[in-house]
Parts: sequence; C-alpha cells; structure tokens
Amino acid sequence: MSNYLKSVAIVGASGHVGAPITTALLAQGKHTITALTRHDSKSSLPASIHAVKRVDFSSTPHLTSALAGQDVLIITLSVTTPPEVQLRLLDAAVDAGVRYVMLNEWGIDVSNASLAEDTGAGRAALPARAHAEKVMKGTATSWLALVNGSWYEHSLMIPDAFGFDVKDKRVTFFDEGKEKISVSTWERCGEAVAKLLALKDEADGEELAVSRFANGSVYVSSFTVSQRDMLASILRVTGDAESDWKVEFEPTQKRMQRGLEKIKAHEFAAGHVLRLYSRIFSPNGDCDFSGKILNAQLGLGEDSLDEATARAIEQAKAGYVYGPR
Repeated sequence: MSNYLKSVAIVGASGHVGAPITTALLAQGKHTITALTRHDSKSSLPASIHAVKRVDFSSTPHLTSALAGQDVLIITLSVTTPPEVQLRLLDAAVDAGVRYVMLNEWGIDVSNASLAEDTGAGRAALPARAHAEKVMKGTATSWLALVNGSWYEHSLMIPDAFGFDVKDKRVTFFDEGKEKISVSTWERCGEAVAKLLALKDEADGEELAVSRFANGSVYVSSFTVSQRDMLASILRVTGDAESDWKVEFEPTQKRMQRGLEKIKAHEFAAGHVLRLYSRIFSPNGDCDFSGKILNAQLGLGEDSLDEATARAIEQAKAGYVYGPR
C-alpha cells in the first residue's frame, strides 16, 4: 500500500468552498479527483476531473458504493443542506474504508466550546464530529477539519458581517475596531487542503504527515487583521481618503444582543450574521489563532491583503449574493 493518498472524492466540487479546493488539487496533479453530485445537478465541473458520480444522497449503500477505492472524502455542503446528509456520508465513508474524511466545517474553531456555542456554529458541526468519532472508532477511517477563520472577501462584502458597506462607504467599528482575527480567502483554503493531502500518510520522527492530524484540526489563514487594518487596505485599493467614509462605532455586546433579538423575532439570517461576527470580534482574542497556523510547514506562500480586498470590492459593486451553487 502506498504511503501517499492517491484518490480524493469531493462533495460540492463546484461550490464556493469546494471549487477552490478542486482547482488546487487538480493544479497540484498528485491525486485523481472524483466529484460526487446529485442526479439532477447542472453544475459545471473541470474537464480534468477523473470522474463525476451522480449519487443518491439519501442512500447510504449508494454512497458507500460511490466511495469504494477512495482514500479521502472532502465534504463541502451548503448551510441549507439537512444535517443528516453529512452523517450519511460519514457512515458511507467508514463502510467503504475511506482513510480520511474532511468534515464540513471550513471556518471558526468549533473545538472552542464557548465560540461554538455563542456563534451557533457548533449546532451542526459538533453533532457531526461526535457522529464521526462514534462510527470511526476502531476503524481505519479518521476525520480531519480545517480551521481557516472567516472568509475574507465574502465577509467584507456583507455590511453586517465585517461592518463595511463598500458601496455606500460606511463602516461600523465594533468597540474600537482594533481586535485582530485570523481570516482566509477561499483560495487559501484550497491550497491548504491540496498541500495537506500531498503529505505522506505516515511518517517517522518529526516529519509532517497527514496522520499527525487524524481526528483533529489543521489551522491556516491568509491574514490576521483588525477592522482598522481592513479599512486601511480599502483606502489603499480605492484611493479614498478616510474622510470619504462614514465611520461609526458599536459595542460588540450590544451588537450581539441585537442579533439575538432578531433571531427571537424569527429574522434568522440577519440575526445570525450579527451574532456570529459580534462574537468573532469580541475582545478576548480567541479568533486570533495566528500562533497555531501551519502555513509555513505546509509550504503555503504569502497572500496579498490588498488583492483580496480589491476582489471583494469588485464583487460587492457587481451585486454579490452568497448562496448555494
């Protein structure tokens, strides 16, 4: 048996998270890539993908058959996907003998209990982790998670997320806007997954290997920045003066409370965004995980903050809407 992982199956290969992962894996050229899609999917996928398997996500036996011979399963699902879909994929991966499953987390560190609870991110992620640990116990299958922080461009484009309204040139600083958090671009996530899966599965001594992270998290990021750093980048990209922008302030705790009130009033989407990002920027430092990142060890290059900011501004002006695709 090879000490390298060769075959990778990915669910959601054309999505916001899955597409950059698929692109990076294909560019690296060290794996055969199989995309698992719905029977009725009309998503466009790269021609260089090894295989496209149209599956019934409601059938564990069908999924097990589709995963036969795969070393890795990467799960990227929309937030609107029923949670039992991921649980079924985990069962099928174990039944098929898949070596590693990358869980559908892709964001904040849900192993931080208070962060998972306060943001609501643990509601789907933690049951999936618990299920993985239960069904994988005593088997050859392990789970992996990528902690990459908030998506930079996506969050910059949503006024109630990072607090910026790019089109109207308004920003609300949470507290003083100085709290630093670790964030990533979608491309950083893709590159990180590709580099991780290119490592040996097992290695002696101190050599980095995939098995080192079995049933645990890998931390990567593009930048560790504050809202003030983000505004400085916007001003560099646009040529605006700070006086061109309306700057307001709001305490994170007040903002979080507004979010909770909206959730109680059944304004779930708006309330969740307020609650999530208020907690992320709360002044306790637990969304700055720069001391844990493995960028250098994985051979990841430097990201450009201003280039990412420019991409976000262009997409915001074009009327960017985030959702499943």
